[in-house]
Amino acid sequence: MFFHIFLKVNSDSICMDFYPLSPEASQHILKPTFSLSTVMSKNDSTLRVQNNDNILSGRRIVNISYIFKSIAAVYHTPFSCSFKDLIFTHEICKGYLSEFYFECSMCNKKEIIYSESPTLNDKLTVNDAVVTATLNTGQGYTPRLHSQLEQFSAILDMPCMSNTKYQKVHEFVANKTEMIAWESIVAAGKEEARLAIENGDINSDGVPLITVVADGAWSKRSYKHNYNALSGVACIVGYRTKQVLFIGVRNKYCSVCMKASSINKKPTEHVCYKNWDSTITAMESDIILEGFRQSMAMHNLIYHKLIGDGDSSVLKKIILANPYALYDIDVKKIECAYHILRNYINRIVEMTTRRKSSRGDVVPGVLRKVLKDKRLKLRCAITDAIKYRTKLDVPLNYKITLLKEDIENGPYHVFGSHDKCASYFCNGPKFGEQNYVSEMEKYGLWQDILAARNLVVHHSDSLIHFVNNNHVEGYNSIVAKYVGGKRINYSLRGKNERQKN
Repeated sequence: MFFHIFLKVNSDSICMDFYPLSPEASQHILKPTFSLSTVMSKNDSTLRVQNNDNILSGRRIVNISYIFKSIAAVYHTPFSCSFKDLIFTHEICKGYLSEFYFECSMCNKKEIIYSESPTLNDKLTVNDAVVTATLNTGQGYTPRLHSQLEQFSAILDMPCMSNTKYQKVHEFVANKTEMIAWESIVAAGKEEARLAIENGDINSDGVPLITVVADGAWSKRSYKHNYNALSGVACIVGYRTKQVLFIGVRNKYCSVCMKASSINKKPTEHVCYKNWDSTITAMESDIILEGFRQSMAMHNLIYHKLIGDGDSSVLKKIILANPYALYDIDVKKIECAYHILRNYINRIVEMTTRRKSSRGDVVPGVLRKVLKDKRLKLRCAITDAIKYRTKLDVPLNYKITLLKEDIENGPYHVFGSHDKCASYFCNGPKFGEQNYVSEMEKYGLWQDILAARNLVVHHSDSLIHFVNNNHVEGYNSIVAKYVGGKRINYSLRGKNERQKN
């Protein structure tokens, strides 16, 4: 583990600032500053250098334990030379790793003191750690922009690694991350298989059948109308383990190929990340379909149920491809209950903003206000019905039928008509309650409400399960963090692909 401190070196001394971080120490923050030359020799209070051009300045990130041991280990025979006899000659910075070169004034031997051990084996080097931290905080380094890493280093008065160095370390970190991600995916598949077998969810050939959750995201926000992202990602998550089983990335852009094309030249040999030429909106369904096709080869699993949002193109592609035709299994999709309810309320809210109903009648403002005030009760009427019907000890088809009746009656109950309310749901009209149904019918608002309700009724077979795709939405939120809130263009040289691993 690194013990990083900031080392500030002036022409006359090497000073180290210590900032205690423990709760106890934070009450009395001390900043002892002392000279290494004073520690090494009471008679010599300066660190000698050969010329003014090589004077050290600024701060460095060092492994405090290692650098102290390196200084203490300096000893030359036969004159018993130590660190106090060394003359600093120059420094070589390799990213954030510094090599300090000294020459002994007594025996002319040369010494190199590193800011940390150059051989850390299984530990992250300071450069690896900096790049990893940059990725994990959603920052980046692009040659055309003044990057956050450059600004961070400049403010701390530290040398910053070059873009070339950053890209090399970035490639190394990305490869390691991909290896770890793959190991996690394999382990998740084994766990899903074990749980499915324990639960008896297997087909006639003994292949485990599991339920998965899937969704996609893009490298920039569309705001529901601007679908022009250059890269997209989708993942499949096991419903039981809540762990990722498959990740796929589609890129429409490669900076090397684009640059060569702009000057009418053939691109040089490179790793090309461009793997998509179709529309942006088709990325999600294509990736998820690939995950279903690879499920047997990767995990020996059959994804027989898919939980997703309202994107019908995904299920359509899976049905047409029929990835499990050999096993005579058709994939069934269960819609996310939260997406269904959210879309329902969004349609209701949209009605409150329109002055006229869909048939052209002007809706009084008082009715639109009543609808807006009771919009959440429309949702609660559905969720309460789901909770009750799912607990009934009756066949699933009968549960769905009863739930449909409850959802159809929901708007009537909310707006004061209780003729068809089930006994478990309400006890009839409340004192002083007004019935708005006939008034809303008069202006065409009621027909609009029922049209929105019918879309919910259509998904009763999914709502009875009352499941959601929050597991994948959580993954998408992490992706959004790693790509800088989708405000930075990472769709250049495979950066979007690496960030999403």
